[in-house]
Amino acid sequence: MSVITENYAPELELAPEFIAALRPILAKWETAIVRVAAAETRPSLLPRTLGANTPEGILLKRFQSLPEETRRSSAFRAARHFNSIGFEKRLNRFLNLKDLGSGKSVDALTQSAPIKKLTEVQLKDLTPERFAPISQPAAGVSPAFKTLRLDLFRMVCIDETNGAFGREWGEDEIELSGVALDETAELGKLAVVSCGDFDDGTRRDYSPVKRLFTFNLTEGATFPKSYFVTLLLVEADQGNLSDTVNAIIDKLKKEAAVALTALISNQTGAPPWLVSLAVTWLLDRVVNKIISIWEDDPFKPQTIELVLPNANATFTGGATSSSRVVNFSGPGEYAMRYIWTLSKSAGGS
Repeated sequence: MSVITENYAPELELAPEFIAALRPILAKWETAIVRVAAAETRPSLLPRTLGANTPEGILLKRFQSLPEETRRSSAFRAARHFNSIGFEKRLNRFLNLKDLGSGKSVDALTQSAPIKKLTEVQLKDLTPERFAPISQPAAGVSPAFKTLRLDLFRMVCIDETNGAFGREWGEDEIELSGVALDETAELGKLAVVSCGDFDDGTRRDYSPVKRLFTFNLTEGATFPKSYFVTLLLVEADQGNLSDTVNAIIDKLKKEAAVALTALISNQTGAPPWLVSLAVTWLLDRVVNKIISIWEDDPFKPQTIELVLPNANATFTGGATSSSRVVNFSGPGEYAMRYIWTLSKSAGGS
């Protein structure tokens, strides 16, 4: 019997051809992060018409929610980025940096060099485990399970967030949000889940469990299928971080699909699993840029990928559920235990 596998790290690093196609996207977002911060003291750096779906428009709302002192120090670091030789050398081949004062969004300033297309054979050579031959269920035979559910079972505070001057003070009010990409790369968003108040060592078990996402396993007939969930842990007073990350992922999904479709020599576009891998790879780096340039200190988002090799796969030993732990680090440290459950009912119960 085939076994469901779970991954935490995208394997894009094994395929530099994919990364080369995504570099212009990453360069654009890095430039937008620096630009928004630098505009704190030089407002003319922002586009004259700030579209809500531009990188600058998405990022500005988050930046403006940061403390004034943080914004000012971020503006200073951003100015040094703009004036550094390394910044221009790395990014000028992807964007027309000389036009940053033109009032245009980075969306309009991106310039991508022609990319040599990959053939279907090259794509399979790069990702052989994704194209392993499998036996599909016979015509008219339903898959063994109809839904796959992800639930929150436990949250443990290992180290609560720092208060003023690096001191822990009071309790953390922790919330969980996230997004999911299914086998078609369709985006689903998780409404904010309240996890409760935490001090160092607090452990909360949830009974009943808190339902996060439910996937319909009857959609699509091509295997293996990949399901991606990006989880975002926030301290309640961290402002609109969840909305910002959701908006970033939504836009990255569209940008990655365009870039990877241009890379692949076929008529069907980039496969959904590849788009999802690209989104998780890009998101990790975009968030790291936000942390380093703005000194915004959120918990790093964590992405889990579950791979179903065929329609009748189960967890190890034929189990229909699997429980694992993922850790969130940032201003503090938390451990979250979650449970995947296969169900034969359409509602996932």
